[in-house]
Amino acid sequence: MGYIGGGTLYDRKVELDVIAEVLEGARDGRGSVTLVEGAGGIGKTRLLQEARRLARTVGLRPMTARCAELERDFAYGVVRQLFEPVVASIPAEQRTSVLSGAARSVAALVTAGSDTRRDDEPWKPDTMMATLNGLYWLTSNLAEREPLLLVVDDAHWGDNASLRFIDFLARRIEELPVSVLLAVRWTEAADTLCLLTGVATEAATRTVRLHPLTDAAVRSFVAEGLCGEPDAPFVAACHKVTGGNPFLLGELVSELSERRIPPVAGNVDEVLRLGPPSVARALELRLARMPVEAGVLARAVAVLGDGPDPAVAAAFCGLSPEDVVRAGDALARCGVFGEDRSLAFRHSIQRAATYAGLSRAERAEGHHRAARLLMDRRAAPEQVAAHLLLSDPQSQPWAVDVLREAAVTALGRGAPEAAATYLHRALAEPPEAAVRGNVLIELCVAEARSPEPSSFDALRLGLELLEDPRKRAEVAVEVARAIGMVADMAAALDLLDRAIGDLGDRDEALSLRLQAEFVTVARLYPASRDTALERLRSLRASATPGNVAGSILLANLALERVEACDLPEAVDLARQALSGGTLLAEERWVFAYPANVLVWADLTDEAERAWTDLFLHAQGRGSITMLHLAAIWRSHLALRCGSVDHAEADARVGLNVCRERAWMFSRSYAVAFLVDALVERAELAAAERVVAENPAPVELHYLLASLGRLRCAQGRLAEGLELFLRCGARLADQGADRNPSVIPWRSCAAVAAAHLGRREQAYRLAGEEVAAAQAFGAPRALGLALRAQALAEEGEAQIERLEEAVSILGRSPARLDEARALGDLGAALRRAGRRSEAETHLRAALELAHSCGGIAVRDRAREELLRSGLRPRRFTSIGVESLTPSERRVADLAVAGLGNREIAQSLFVSLKTVEAHLSSVYRKLGVSARWQLSDVWAGDQEPAGLSR
Repeated sequence: MGYIGGGTLYDRKVELDVIAEVLEGARDGRGSVTLVEGAGGIGKTRLLQEARRLARTVGLRPMTARCAELERDFAYGVVRQLFEPVVASIPAEQRTSVLSGAARSVAALVTAGSDTRRDDEPWKPDTMMATLNGLYWLTSNLAEREPLLLVVDDAHWGDNASLRFIDFLARRIEELPVSVLLAVRWTEAADTLCLLTGVATEAATRTVRLHPLTDAAVRSFVAEGLCGEPDAPFVAACHKVTGGNPFLLGELVSELSERRIPPVAGNVDEVLRLGPPSVARALELRLARMPVEAGVLARAVAVLGDGPDPAVAAAFCGLSPEDVVRAGDALARCGVFGEDRSLAFRHSIQRAATYAGLSRAERAEGHHRAARLLMDRRAAPEQVAAHLLLSDPQSQPWAVDVLREAAVTALGRGAPEAAATYLHRALAEPPEAAVRGNVLIELCVAEARSPEPSSFDALRLGLELLEDPRKRAEVAVEVARAIGMVADMAAALDLLDRAIGDLGDRDEALSLRLQAEFVTVARLYPASRDTALERLRSLRASATPGNVAGSILLANLALERVEACDLPEAVDLARQALSGGTLLAEERWVFAYPANVLVWADLTDEAERAWTDLFLHAQGRGSITMLHLAAIWRSHLALRCGSVDHAEADARVGLNVCRERAWMFSRSYAVAFLVDALVERAELAAAERVVAENPAPVELHYLLASLGRLRCAQGRLAEGLELFLRCGARLADQGADRNPSVIPWRSCAAVAAAHLGRREQAYRLAGEEVAAAQAFGAPRALGLALRAQALAEEGEAQIERLEEAVSILGRSPARLDEARALGDLGAALRRAGRRSEAETHLRAALELAHSCGGIAVRDRAREELLRSGLRPRRFTSIGVESLTPSERRVADLAVAGLGNREIAQSLFVSLKTVEAHLSSVYRKLGVSARWQLSDVWAGDQEPAGLSR
């Protein structure tokens, strides 16, 4: 690469070929990330400039950001540089479509001049995930208009929030017409190394490493810069003192040109005397030959950061605006500033050298003065805070206020790490005693929202500094929720209990809210469960719908009544908890209690409406937390109804979200339900891969039961039985082992024991299950228990019990379980020699299981028919039956009227994935357009109780 002023690229053909290849790939829809690595001054910036030029020639729109050390804590600063100019350039009437769907959640972030504080919900738990998802869809929306090139120079100085988005995008970029180029210097910014390393290891990422210039390139470089063919010894000397570094070579050539030293062998000693070049020394010499105002301005820009408002620069320097313009022009002419008159150093190395030339005290004092100057001019809080982070604490109340305001803005944008940084600095100022407690609590919440939360010592100290018990209680509710997000439940309970005691009877409504929060958390843990239930019963009279505390208490009471096998009251309480939409608006995981009570009561139509309402609410609000919760539990509902394809599709949506946030607890549920679906589809190897690729807390009861079913399907019956018994023990710890409608672990264990020949154990477990199911009254649980009891018996007793199980399951929404029992009854009748009756039941099992997508049950019924000497129906993969679960889910949503982009956002997949699925659907169904789908869609194949 040549001297920047000369504009010539040297020695970079290989690198340019790689960049041309990735740009053409993006144009053709194959997205990628390219890391351009190299030492400072090696030519990364110049290569990116050429990449932007090439992008225009192949039809890509370049979007550019340049990172700076000063802005590393400016939340989503790089993102805003990339997207704000593009969004602003789109006509207003078209901007709405670009910022539609999930991208709507980042409209304020990428629209210049917008207020991004989100004061109505600054502490929303999943803002980070919603922002990342929104930025992804904004990128996708823009790329649909024209392929994109995202260029980030000096990415090692990028803010964490923006780099997290780049990492998020890198894992999905292959299906977008987008190319990302990142210039990286690995020796800088160790705190961002993890995120950049993550990007570097993605499958869609390739690396370009820039090396020093060769002797031939140095010769051409010197010839262009000094306007004459250089002698070989002169070239060798230039190469020696610069190491072939293009920037240093440019500085050397500039100095040689300034001194009018010709490139001949006789001047080798002059070259050696000037090097090895010191940028700081070269700058010092250059500035010494210029007016004093130039040096003052250069040092000011080194502190203020590149591109300050000229009026701000003038005030900082104590110069007139005209003097600033003249000094800036002079610095540009001598190659210190760029040529665009933006008061910015031509290269970051020059700024670093100028900044390093200031003493530590000068730097700290300069940043403090800059912060005050910007605050007085009503600059954005983050701009002021960036300087405060680099200044020394001076016990200034205004500084604490600005830092706290910057923290609220950062949290509103989904950048909790930046918020925590601001608040740590606010504590160091330090704040006045009256506000110190608030700062500590805000810090605690910010850290709880971070991907890697720290301890909650700041919280405890902060609460102690709050004198007003009401204030402490209000904060305790919010912070307990924050702690709950990272599963430090012991700390949450301690906090809530102390707040309840401190508040006393000062505020009845607030006290009730604290109690409701305490009960919700405490009931999950054996050590505090009895206390939780005792308090819950004492609060029964206060559990009324229409307010948050009352609805939360109703949800807990509904769950308690399920555990006590009181079906009518459980259903009534669940309906009250869901009435009015209070829990829906609250966006709390406690919503799962009443919604699942309806599932366990076999009121699947009501349950499906509740979960779908939550799913649609989550989409509208951009709440990824609630979206994944709804998807996971809709999968559970679909399994119970016998809709295996829908269960698999929803479980995969939930699992995709869990992977992004490392939500291990939720991941356990998603894995459990996905494994169940795959077992029902007879895809045992795929189920085993899901378990291996998604480590989760194995002791979760649902996952233990799912692993037990997988092991039994694999023929590992003893292992399966052990897992079912462990599931029961886990449920007993939570007081939830009595009701088989939640998890029929005894029925599962009894079937495994029967197949192992342990009939006594099987009959005992099944008998206990039948009694418990009869006490609760939901038909599915009783049908499953009777089937398990039948398999522990023989002969006519077994047939009678299976007939009873089939009859009861036929009155439930559990169609696949009915098909399973029908198959067992048919097999028992075959063994009894009642061939005609066996055929009737086996064929019914075959058809019903096939309509549910239950391949394992269908295949067992088919085998029994063959053993009876009968010819079962052949199922051919044509029409709707030929679709995979993912294709079926996409087609469902398309028939329901959703567009491709809406479908992709609903399923948390890429737009190209949806397009590929629909193309496959069209081919398999023999249609050519979307409108034709409804004509061939087999609506009567949908399991009862689960609507599309």
